[in-house]
Amino acid sequence: MAIESSTFSPHRSRAADFTVVRGSALLAKYDTLPSTVEWIPLVHARALPGGAVERAFYDSIKTELLDGLRAALPLDGVYLDIHGAMTVVGMIDAEGDLAAAIREVVGRDCLISASMDPHGNMSRRLIGALDLATSHRMSSARPCGGSAATMSKPAGSYRRSFSTMAMCRSRKLCSSFYETVYASRGRNDPANPKSAVPAPCWSMADP
Repeated sequence: MAIESSTFSPHRSRAADFTVVRGSALLAKYDTLPSTVEWIPLVHARALPGGAVERAFYDSIKTELLDGLRAALPLDGVYLDIHGAMTVVGMIDAEGDLAAAIREVVGRDCLISASMDPHGNMSRRLIGALDLATSHRMSSARPCGGSAATMSKPAGSYRRSFSTMAMCRSRKLCSSFYETVYASRGRNDPANPKSAVPAPCWSMADP
């Protein structure tokens, strides 16, 4: 889900405020992704900046996504195209809640990456659920959304690879990335080159 929420707004962002894309239509939005990877597009909901999101709509998209993930297992990776500043009524950390739920479904051996707005909120819970976080190179609030360069960064880091609420099963393409991520997890050895985090992404340590 991608929306920039204002908690000062009396408006509530509802289903009618979101554009929800699924399946082949979703995959078509990411035409820079490598064709040598099997992509499984699930669901993406996007809205213009507005008030806090109604809990019922958030729960419905979250449930649909988690059900899709369970049906697609096993997976090598998950890519989330989020804004990072979403607020849901009655919740403090919606993106952290979503990422943690995804992690619980896919397990620790599956890579999870997220691209988000430069002023997105990186909570400890979100960091603990992600392996990689990438900032948009251009404002995601533009009518056309994020730039192709932004979308290609997670793809470049995995195969460099992975699409919005979409999955990859090609472990061969991800092998070198796995080595980098797992070498850096939980290690702070400056003498070890593999402990360095590859720019422009960050490797997150286990919570």
